[in-house]
Amino acid sequence: MIRRKNSLYILLSFLLLLTAIPNAFVPSATAAEADGLILHYDMKAISENGDDKIIPDVAGDGAFDGTFKNPDNGQLMTNGEAGYVAFNGGDSNSDSGYIEIPKNEDGADLLSGLEDVTVSALVNWTNDGANRWIYGFGKVSSDIANGNSYFFATPRHGSNNTAAAGISEAGWRSEALIRGNQPLESGSWQVMTTVFSGSDDTLTLYVNGQEVATGSAQGKKLADIIDSSADFSGFIGKSIFQNDSYFKGMIGDFRVYNKALNPDQVAALSVETAEKADQINQLVLDDAAQSLDVSEYLAEGDASTKEITKDLTLPGTGKYGVAVSWSSSDTNIISYDGTVTRPAAGEPAGEVELTADLSYEGLETTKTFDVVVLSEYTDRQKAELDADDVIVYNQDNVKGNLHLATDGENGSAITWGSSHPDIIKGTAEAVDDPNKLGVVNRPEIDTEVTLTATISSGEAEIEKTFDVTVIADPGEKEYDAYFFSYFTGEYEGGEEISFATAKDPLHWEALNNGQSVIQSTMGEKGLRDPFVMRSPEGDKFYMIATDLKMGESTNFDQAQITGSHSIMVWESDDLVNWSEQRMVEVAPENGGNTWAPEAFYNEKTGEYVVFWASSIPNEETYGNYPNGRPNGQYNVMYYATTRDFYEFSEPKVMIDDSFPTIDTSFIQDGETLYRFTKSEVNYKVYYEKATNIFDDLDGIEENGFQFEPVAGTKDGNRGLIGHGGNNEGQTVFKDIHEDKWYLFLDSWPYHVRWTTDLSDGEQLVNNVVPASEYALPPGPRHGTVIPITNEEYDALQEKCGMDSPKSVEKPVVHYTFDGDDIDGETVKDVSGNGHDAQLVGGATIDSDAVDLDGSTGYVEMPENLIQDLVLENMTMSTWVQVDSDQEDQRIFDFSSETGRVANRNTMYLSTKGDTGSLEFAVVTPFTEKFGSESSKLGASYKYALRAASMSTGEWHHVAVTMNDFNASLYVDGEEVANSSVFNMEPRMLMETTLNALGKSRRDAHSLFDGKFDDFRVYNRALSANEIAELTESADKSAPTAPTNVDASAISANEIELNWKASTDNVGVTDYTVYRDGKQVVKTTETTFKDTSLTDATTYEYTITASDAAGNVSEASESVSATTKTSLSYLQEYTDQYVENGEVEVPLVKKLTNSLKQVLHHQAKGHEEQAVKHLENYVYHLEQAKTNQLSDDAKAALNKRAELLIDQGLE
Repeated sequence: MIRRKNSLYILLSFLLLLTAIPNAFVPSATAAEADGLILHYDMKAISENGDDKIIPDVAGDGAFDGTFKNPDNGQLMTNGEAGYVAFNGGDSNSDSGYIEIPKNEDGADLLSGLEDVTVSALVNWTNDGANRWIYGFGKVSSDIANGNSYFFATPRHGSNNTAAAGISEAGWRSEALIRGNQPLESGSWQVMTTVFSGSDDTLTLYVNGQEVATGSAQGKKLADIIDSSADFSGFIGKSIFQNDSYFKGMIGDFRVYNKALNPDQVAALSVETAEKADQINQLVLDDAAQSLDVSEYLAEGDASTKEITKDLTLPGTGKYGVAVSWSSSDTNIISYDGTVTRPAAGEPAGEVELTADLSYEGLETTKTFDVVVLSEYTDRQKAELDADDVIVYNQDNVKGNLHLATDGENGSAITWGSSHPDIIKGTAEAVDDPNKLGVVNRPEIDTEVTLTATISSGEAEIEKTFDVTVIADPGEKEYDAYFFSYFTGEYEGGEEISFATAKDPLHWEALNNGQSVIQSTMGEKGLRDPFVMRSPEGDKFYMIATDLKMGESTNFDQAQITGSHSIMVWESDDLVNWSEQRMVEVAPENGGNTWAPEAFYNEKTGEYVVFWASSIPNEETYGNYPNGRPNGQYNVMYYATTRDFYEFSEPKVMIDDSFPTIDTSFIQDGETLYRFTKSEVNYKVYYEKATNIFDDLDGIEENGFQFEPVAGTKDGNRGLIGHGGNNEGQTVFKDIHEDKWYLFLDSWPYHVRWTTDLSDGEQLVNNVVPASEYALPPGPRHGTVIPITNEEYDALQEKCGMDSPKSVEKPVVHYTFDGDDIDGETVKDVSGNGHDAQLVGGATIDSDAVDLDGSTGYVEMPENLIQDLVLENMTMSTWVQVDSDQEDQRIFDFSSETGRVANRNTMYLSTKGDTGSLEFAVVTPFTEKFGSESSKLGASYKYALRAASMSTGEWHHVAVTMNDFNASLYVDGEEVANSSVFNMEPRMLMETTLNALGKSRRDAHSLFDGKFDDFRVYNRALSANEIAELTESADKSAPTAPTNVDASAISANEIELNWKASTDNVGVTDYTVYRDGKQVVKTTETTFKDTSLTDATTYEYTITASDAAGNVSEASESVSATTKTSLSYLQEYTDQYVENGEVEVPLVKKLTNSLKQVLHHQAKGHEEQAVKHLENYVYHLEQAKTNQLSDDAKAALNKRAELLIDQGLE
C-alpha cells in the first residue's frame, strides 16, 4: 500500500528560496529551454546493444548515447516517465558502475569545437568520502601529477571538503579549481550546474540555481583537454584519475550545453530539473521496498526466516537512505527492534508478520514479511547441537597447546578428559588454573592421546572423543641464519608475500627470483604487513597478514573507514609448505580497518596474543584525539587471544593513549619485554618496556596496557626513532652471534638501526647503519625477521631458490657488427645461441660498427632476452663512441611497461642518466616508486652505479658486471664504480619486451648518437683481469697520429728523428718509422737514429703509432732531411767517376786542381780560399760540355760540392 504526502515540496521549497531574495528572478517554465543542448540523459528509458546497457541521448540527433559500464555494480531504474542511475561506488579497485560518454560516430569528442560549456546534473549522493566525481571529461593518464587533462565537478573536494569544479590541461598540479563553502548536501536531490566560459576565462559553480563559487579558468581551454586517441569523451560517476574512488549515489538527469548559460538560464534549468525529483523519488521508494529483505538481517547461524532462533538486526534505513520503521504482529515473539523471544520448548513455533514502513521525501509505502521463530531447544537438542560444534584442530599433528571449548553456543557445559593427562591436560588437571586446560607437554616420541569431551545441558549428556597425535619434542634449535617475510608495494604482484634469507643479518637474498611466494584468494585479495613467528615449541610457524589491497589507489583514508575486519592466517611446519589460507574476523564492529597484525606468545597463559590497529571514531574511544583522520577517527591498538589461530577471544583495547598508533611489535630480552609502536602524529617510532604483556601502569582497562617508556624514544605523543619522512612497520631481532639487536624500519624503503642494549633508547635513536653497508632484499616493505636453522635455510633454498644456469666461458649473446655478421637488417648473434638483433630506423654498419644518428636509429634485441638467459650473474660489455652526449640516451635498455606510472621495470646503461653522468641502474616495481613518468632516480638509489661521463668523439670500452652482492662499472678496463650491496639479479626483472641498444624504454628520451661495436653478454661476472683483456682484444680505437716530428742529419750517414708521443684509450705499444714509404723500424721510444745512410741524400720520413689490439694510427705528417757529406766523399766520388770514364780528361785536370787547392787551403786554415776554390769546382762542372761529363756524374758531384759550401767544409 502506498500513501502519498505533499509531492511538490522540493519544488516549492526551491521557489520560496528564490522569492525570499530581494528582486530575485523567478524563472518561467520556458526560461530553461536555452538553445545549445548537445547531450541529455533524462534516464526515462534504457536500451540494450548486445550485453551493453545504453542510456539514450535525447538531445538533438542523439549522437552521444551513453554506455552503463559494470552494470552489476549499479542499477538503472526507469518507468518511461522518469528514471535514475544508481552507482555503488567504492575505491578504485571496486569496479563500480559508471556511464561512459562516447565520441560521436565520426569520432568527434563531445567538447570538440567548444569554447564554452555548461554541465548540469540532478544528483543524490552518499557522502562516503572526498573526490567522488559526478562527471569528468578529458584524458586519462597514469601520470597523475602531470598527465591527466580534465573538466569535472565533485560534491566534496579533498582540499577543503566542499563542493568544487575545475579544469586542468596537465594534471592536478596545474588545476584551475573553484570551491564552495560547504559540501553538496547528501541524501537528497540537488541540482549541480557548472558553467565554463573560455571566452570570459571564468568557471562558475551553481547549486540549485544559486552561485556558490566562481573564479578564473586561468586560460585553460576545452580543446586542450580532449583525448583524440580515446574512444570516450568522459564519464559520469567516475573520475579521470585512475586512483580516485567512484561516485556513490544517484543521477536523475544529466545535460550538457554548448554555451555558457547565464545565471537566469541556470536558475530556470534548476527549477525544471528539480520538478523531476518527485517522480524519481517514487521510483527510489519502490526500489528500496523491493530490495528490502529480512533474510539479510538474520543473526549468524540462522539460515532461514522460517527457522529463526536469534535476534534480528532490523535496519532503520534501507537502500538510498530510505527510512524504515518496523512493527510486529506478535511483540511477545519479535519486538519492533528485532529482539526475539522463542516459544518454550515443546510449544509450537511462533509465526509472526513483520511490517516495514518505508518513507522517503514525503512518500510512504509498506512491505510485510512472514517469519517463523523456532521454539526453544530441549536440553537434548542443545547438547546435540553444541556437540556438533566441538572441534579439535590439527588432530594428526599436535605441536602446541589446544583450544578446548568449555561452553557451547546453546549454553551447554563442556568438560574434557585426557587419556594422557601428563601430555594433554584435561578439565581435572585445570581445576586450580583454567589456563592449564589443553596445555600440551610434548613427549619423547609421537604419542596417541584420546580426548573425551562431555557436553552437558540439564539432564542431557553427550560424549565426543577425539584421537589426536602429539608429536615428539623437537628439542632445542640452533640458529644459523635468518628468514624475512615482507610485501613489496602497491602494484600488481606487490601486495603479496615474499621471502628472503640471510646468513649475515645485513646481507639478504630474495627467494623465488624476488617474486611473491604467497598470494591471497580471499577477502580483498591483497596481503600486506606479513608477520611470521615460531611457536615456543620450535617446530611450527604461524604467519598472519593484513587483508588489504590498495593497488592503484592511494586512498588510505577510505581504507580506514570501510576496511576489512579480518586477518589472514597460515601455518607451517617448515616455512616451506604452508597451510591453506584462512580468513579470521577479529576487529571490533566499529573498527574501520585491521592493520598490521602481529602476535606474541604469553607463556603465563599458554596462548598467543594477537594485536593490530583499528581506526575508531573519536567519540567511541577512551581517549580524545581532535585531529583524527579520516572523519575524526584514529587508530587504536587492539588485541585478542588464541591458541590455534582458529578460535579468537573478543577484541579488547591494547593501546589507546589518546593519539593514533599503529604497527606495534614486541621483543623480549631476558625478563624484560619491549614494545615498539609507531606514532601517527609524527610518523616515528617509540618503545616501552614491561615484564608482562598485560602490565598496566595506570590500571585503566579502557585505555589498554600502559608500559614504562624507554627514555629518549618518545616526546609526548611523538616518536623519536626514524628518518624525517614516514617510518613504520618495524621489525626488531637479535643477532644470532652477538649481543646486538637490529631494527629494520620501513621508511619506504627500509633503513637499518642497531643497539647493544635495548634499555638504552638513545642507541636506536642515533645508531643508523649507512646504506652502503647493508643489502636488504630488493624493495621490502613492512615485514618480519626471525632466526632459522641451517636445515630450514637449506629447505627454503631448495623450494624457493632459482636454478642457476651453468656459467660458460664465452658470451651467451655476441654482436660483432662486422660486415660478415650482418644479413640485411639482421645482426647475427655469433655466440651461436640464436639471439639475433635487428637494425631499426636507419641504423647502419660503418667500418664494422653500428652507426646511430641520434634521431631514428637503434638496434632491437629479442623480447624477454633476460628471462630467456636466466641471468643470475652477468657481464655486459661493448665498445662505444659517443658523438653527442644527449640526456637520457641509452647504451642499452632491457625493459617493459608496467601499466603504472609509479613503477618501472628496466635495466639500463646511459651515457647521461638521471644524475647527469654515466649511469647503470636496475629498477623493478618493488625497488622504487615514482610520482610521474618524468621523475628521476634519486642520487641515493641503491641499485645504481654512476661515474664521470665519457669523452665524445673517441672509442671507449664499457662493461657492467653483477655477481651476488657485487656490481661494478668499468670504462676502458678500469673500475670506475662499484657496490658490495647490490643484491639484485638481472632475472628479477619482469618480462622485458622492450630490449634495445641505443634506445630507452621511454620515447621521450633521446636516441643514442654515436657508434657501438662488439656488444657481449656473459652469464657470469668477468674478473677485472678478464675485463682488461676484453678491452685489449676488442679495442677498436686507434692511437692518435704522432706529432711534432723532427728529422735532422747528424753525419754523412745518420739522421736523427724525434716526435711527440701519441695518445690512446688503452695505451700505445709501439711506433713504426717509414723512410721513403718503406718500414725501417718499430720502436717503443719517441726518438730514432737512422744509420748507414748515403751521404748528401735527402730522405722522407713518416711515423705511425700502434696499440696492443693492433690498431694503427694515421701516419704523421712527412718530414725530410738530407745527410751531410765531406771533402773526402767529394774526392772519392770524383775519382770514381774519372775511373768509370764519366769525366773526360780535359775536365779531370780542372776538377783535380780545384780539389787540391781546396784541400791545401783547408789544411792551412784558409776557409774562405778553400770555399772559393770549391766554387771554382762547381763552376767547372756547370761549364763542362756534355761530352766531357755524364749527367749522373754532374748531379752527384755538384750536389756534394754545393752541400759542402752550404754546410761548411769538413
